[in-house]
Amino acid sequence: MDLRSMQSLTMMTSIISEPSLILIRRKRSWMILPEILSMIFRITLCRRTAWYSMMTEMMNETVAAFKHADPDRPVRLPERSTSGSAGYDFFAPKSLTIGVGDKVVFDTGVKVNIQPGWALILIPRSSRGSQGLVITNTVGLIDSDFKGEIRAFLKNDNSYHSLRINEGEKYMQGVFVPYGIAANDEASAERTGGVGSTGY
Repeated sequence: MDLRSMQSLTMMTSIISEPSLILIRRKRSWMILPEILSMIFRITLCRRTAWYSMMTEMMNETVAAFKHADPDRPVRLPERSTSGSAGYDFFAPKSLTIGVGDKVVFDTGVKVNIQPGWALILIPRSSRGSQGLVITNTVGLIDSDFKGEIRAFLKNDNSYHSLRINEGEKYMQGVFVPYGIAANDEASAERTGGVGSTGY
């Protein structure tokens, strides 16, 4: 075989082998792609499962404990109506009548110990809200470091008739919520009181 023939054969071999190499690479890519997709799916599923487990654990976590403000004056402690209820119903320790447009401070007879990172918000029950009962400070907020008796600041916003709350009736509810802090948070003071104790 002369030199020209050898050069021609070498050129033909290179032309044939290069596309073949591309095809092989493509074939391997298509073979690997399902494995990659499967791996991504498994990772995503694991992450979602872990997130769901974390949220479920958080939702089922015991974060607080209600107790009587005065052991000598026991009242019915707040409780949920159903297993799916978010709010704890507060029961009136005594009967109360609120006149049209009047405001009252109602001692609940209840204290609460809350874990750090959680707070308790107080809102009227929907049935009472439809009758005109509102909380004068819009939404009550009980911080985790508040150790005193919970007091409800109530107002009858109904323009036509007084509002009656009988002893033992549900009138508001509390919901535990988690909270976060800012990166530059430097709060170190300790609470020394209740409403307005941290400043206006």
